[in-house]
Amino acid sequence: MAMKIEPFDNGDLSTWRSWGQDYVSVNDAGHLEILPAHDGGGRVDLSELVGELHRRSLSLPTLVRFPQIIDSQMNKLQDAFRSAMRTFNYNSTYTSVYPLKVNHSPATVSRICRTGSQYGLGLEVGTKAEFCAALSLLEKNQGPILCNGFKDAAYLELASTAAAAGYTVIVLVERVREFELICDLIARGWSCPVLGVRVKLHASGTGRWEESSG
Repeated sequence: MAMKIEPFDNGDLSTWRSWGQDYVSVNDAGHLEILPAHDGGGRVDLSELVGELHRRSLSLPTLVRFPQIIDSQMNKLQDAFRSAMRTFNYNSTYTSVYPLKVNHSPATVSRICRTGSQYGLGLEVGTKAEFCAALSLLEKNQGPILCNGFKDAAYLELASTAAAAGYTVIVLVERVREFELICDLIARGWSCPVLGVRVKLHASGTGRWEESSG
């Protein structure tokens, strides 16, 4: 005799309520569904989606992207800072910066830059390759490029060239040797990008980057 299994919400077992952050739900059929826009702007039943892929003879597994989640998270980040600035009477400005080392996926980074353009979003780079990628992703008047990582003469020459071309380049100086290289470039007639200084905060953070709160 076949058993009839009723759909159920196993949120207590899968803890989707906590990690889903309102982008994930379980519908009445017991299927996991995605709410990409977070504000009632549509739902995607993953079981139905897999069925549709099978009907189209597409092989599985497959990667499904929801760029609307990036848009939603970016807007929430900006709203959070605007709210904090009003609460504490902060009269300066806030600029969000995305570190390219977090995710190099072109689809992800291009969407972040596209959505962040209205907020003046910048990019943080740690290598010459990431710097070149940032130059292809940002417009000259969009947002800053923060230069971290190991900086040799070639890295700093690239930063100087980009600054001279009109990009907002901020070189974060971490070592005396880097400052010496910058002085040498200026002495040889190169443009000087904006300089920043990386400092270690007295207050410590929590989580994965607890030891990297500079």
